[in-house]
Parts: sequence; structure tokens; C-alpha cells
Amino acid sequence: MRRLIPACLVIALGVLTGAPAFAAEKQPREEVAFIRSSGETFSLDRSVRKQLDAAAARVAAQDGRRIIMIEGGARRRGSDEERARNSLNLAMMAEKYLRRSHSLSRDILLAAAPETGKGREFIRILTLSDDFTAVHVSRAGTSSQP
Repeated sequence: MRRLIPACLVIALGVLTGAPAFAAEKQPREEVAFIRSSGETFSLDRSVRKQLDAAAARVAAQDGRRIIMIEGGARRRGSDEERARNSLNLAMMAEKYLRRSHSLSRDILLAAAPETGKGREFIRILTLSDDFTAVHVSRAGTSSQP
């Protein structure tokens, strides 16, 4: 038992000293674009299309191991459910435009922005670290068949 305690301490120290280097490598969330409409209501007008076109080049340049997420933020009056639905519609509108106009074929997550408050509607394009890329599955023994 006394031999086990120093071994555990050495392992714990190795894990703790390696953790900051690993955490510095990962960028959990990086904003690629933040797009606001020039008018009161959000539509795919010329300025929004230009901003999405610029964002498409930045999305295409992203590492393929990062996850692309488009958030919509609707600020129209109504219930929380209506705002969430309108926010998702904004995100879907941006996704359709990017896929149609720029042949974007990567998987994209759509989300309603969590912020609340007043202001103009927006679309935000983010990249997220793929935490599952570090997961390795090993198999021991034989699998049982039902």
C-alpha cells in the first residue's frame, strides 16, 4: 500500500503538469463572423450577402476538425418560443445561402443565440473544438452477439 501512494502522486503530478499545455492547444469557441442587418428587419439584402460571402471564405479556411455552428439571434417581440423559432429561422437562412452560393458541404450546427435583451437581429458564425477527436475506443476480448 505504501508503494502505491507515491506512484499515484507521480501519476497525478504528471497529469496536472500536462493539463495546461493541453488546454492551451484547444480553442473551445472562436467567432468567425458576426453579421447584423442594416435595416430594422433581417433579410438577405446586399450588405448581409456580402458579409456572408466574406464569412464563407473564413469558414472554408477553417480546420476540418472544428465544428461549424451558426447562431441566429431574433429580437422581435413575442414569447420565448417565438424568439427561439425566429432565431433558428435566421440561422437556417444563413446556412441555406452558404450551401447554395458557396457549395459549403461541411456539417453545420444550427442554434438560437442564448443572449436576451434588446438590439438588432444578428447571425453569428462560430467554430467549436471537436472534443470527440481525442476519444479512442479500444476493444478487449470478443464481443458477445445476442
